[in-house]
Amino acid sequence: MSGQETVNKLRNLAVTDAGLRGIVSPSIPLADFSPKVAARAFRGACQRKRGASDTELADATKVIYLSRLRALFEYAVEQQWIRSNPFADLPMPKVKIRKGKKQLRLDQSRLFKKIALEDIRVPDPRARAKGIPVCVTTLLLALAASSGCRIGELLDCEVQDLDNEGTLLWIDRGKTKNARRYIDVVDYLQPFVGLLAKGRAATVPLFPSHAKNQHGEAAPTKACVLKKLKQLLRRANLPEVCTHSLRGTFMSITAPRLGLSREYAAAVGHGDSGQTAQSSYMSPEARQEIRQRRMGAAQEVAARLLSEEGKTASQGGQPPRALSELSPEQLLLALSPEQLVALRTMIGPKRHSPK
Repeated sequence: MSGQETVNKLRNLAVTDAGLRGIVSPSIPLADFSPKVAARAFRGACQRKRGASDTELADATKVIYLSRLRALFEYAVEQQWIRSNPFADLPMPKVKIRKGKKQLRLDQSRLFKKIALEDIRVPDPRARAKGIPVCVTTLLLALAASSGCRIGELLDCEVQDLDNEGTLLWIDRGKTKNARRYIDVVDYLQPFVGLLAKGRAATVPLFPSHAKNQHGEAAPTKACVLKKLKQLLRRANLPEVCTHSLRGTFMSITAPRLGLSREYAAAVGHGDSGQTAQSSYMSPEARQEIRQRRMGAAQEVAARLLSEEGKTASQGGQPPRALSELSPEQLLLALSPEQLVALRTMIGPKRHSPK
């Protein structure tokens, strides 16, 4: 795993280890793992028990499982334990069009914030006995909903990461190198986060659990945070969502208003120009709003280009100033059908004349 070794990443590694052990039977020697045995083991792993019936794993989960199995057995090939990778030729499951995770809407998010603020002030009795003054799991959820952070990023935060009198939180041990950034702690959560940091060592987890591990203080587990989320949603009579969908809600609300850009992607811990946020996190309504805003901007620019002012500027030998402000997408939308045909002819594939 890339990046710094953190408690949260080690926990993720333990979950991955348990999942792979559930697929690869310890009773089958490595030498007997033929492609047929591998295919049978993978098919069995794609069925999981839920209630009284077996259900099929989601396509995206199958892709993750098969990718990890290929990597595991590729390592075995490199170590010369086996001659070939039995999972290498298994067809990769096709992921259907992303529906996106279910997200809370604006009014639902406001109600969730209200319920969370009430719950933050009521810590678990075991946590209170350890001197923890607030409900840590609820505070984590409220901070994730207000900042778009991943839960794992917050779990890995240390006391020293809270900066500028409790108004900034540094994300130094994120999922990838692109995740390194800082976030603004919203004003209504600053007092609670400050209480957690007060009088504690710099390198201990900022969000402590009442339990301890072999290293001393530990942060809550993702399972504990998810359990608390479900409790809050039931209390508020809201639809059930997962912890990561809080990040999606944040992006669906903020991206159409701020615009997708490399700066916005960096603010949410992505390395591209916002396309990951658009394709993986945003609701269909947010995508539609972004398209409408882009179309409106393009139509406005096109109107300026076709105006007398733009025509006069172009006759002077200098392109209209508006051209320098256009993105490639806006420029294409601003061109007339005749100009598009000419452009396509210029940049189309060259046809070689027959010899």
